[in-house]
Amino acid sequence: MKEKRQKNINTDNVGRPQKPMNKSQIISVLASAGSGKTYNLAKRYLYLLLSSDDNAGIKNIIAVTFTNKAAVEMKYRVINYLKKAALSLDTGDFFDELELTKDKIAQRSVAALKDIFKFYDNFNISTIDSFKNRILKSCAMSIDLSPNFVIKQDYSDNLLFSLEIFLQKAQISENLRNIVLQYVSQYLMKDSGWFPKNNIYNEIEKVFKESGNTGKDILTDERVSFRDEIASRSATIIGKIKRFKGLLPNIQPKKYYSDTVERVLSTGEKIFLSMDIPSRFAYETIEYIKDAEINAEADVLWSEINKDIKSLCDFYMENYYGVYSYLYS
Repeated sequence: MKEKRQKNINTDNVGRPQKPMNKSQIISVLASAGSGKTYNLAKRYLYLLLSSDDNAGIKNIIAVTFTNKAAVEMKYRVINYLKKAALSLDTGDFFDELELTKDKIAQRSVAALKDIFKFYDNFNISTIDSFKNRILKSCAMSIDLSPNFVIKQDYSDNLLFSLEIFLQKAQISENLRNIVLQYVSQYLMKDSGWFPKNNIYNEIEKVFKESGNTGKDILTDERVSFRDEIASRSATIIGKIKRFKGLLPNIQPKKYYSDTVERVLSTGEKIFLSMDIPSRFAYETIEYIKDAEINAEADVLWSEINKDIKSLCDFYMENYYGVYSYLYS
């Protein structure tokens, strides 16, 4: 007589003590964003993997997530906890529900890691799209389809529709309107034309692609205004360049230094706002003409200008997409 297993539904909120896991259970984890869903999924995965000597094995366990970010994070958690357990390091209460000795957990963790490293393709933690794509490839020949097919992701209509909705909401929402105004201020730093919706779309598309490829969010310094910070730093640099120009009659650098200085002073801060910075500023020291006497004051000032411009470029690269991340989210 076969044993009948009753499928129970164990519904727990993240953070509350949960009942011991059982392979026959359907577990529903109620959690808001950032409260531990990935953690609990990784814990469940390892329970299935290590709960018995004849464990399910990675090829028989499938974990499906919505985003690449969650899939990457879950794989990291699984491997990281297996590594800690294999080395008998502290894993907190992560493996308590297995009710095994530390030596037994370490032994099974080593075996699981070997299995993962040897058959990594069987380490099935992926997005829903990747999972469906894998199934389709495995049976492609049966439906007269080449296994080398490529799925084209045409997300442009959805992104454009979302942008239209956002702009409509921005007309009645002060918070959304402020984001648009912040974007326009940044846009006018180096571009012109009205309304720059195409530019918004193109930049959001880049954010969408990078976020999907890397599984990471864009980080930005929310404490400062991008436009104001660039303008402030540019003013400081231009002030030092004016001082450097005043030293030029007393020193003998190569001619392109004076040309570079004149170009910046004639253009003003726009040359930094548009990142159209002369390449000469990449040089940390002054190149003098042959047999010219070195001017210590000019050297120190040029070094400061060089460092300030590098810092400005770093800030620009790290924060340029900040407003687009707000629009995207």
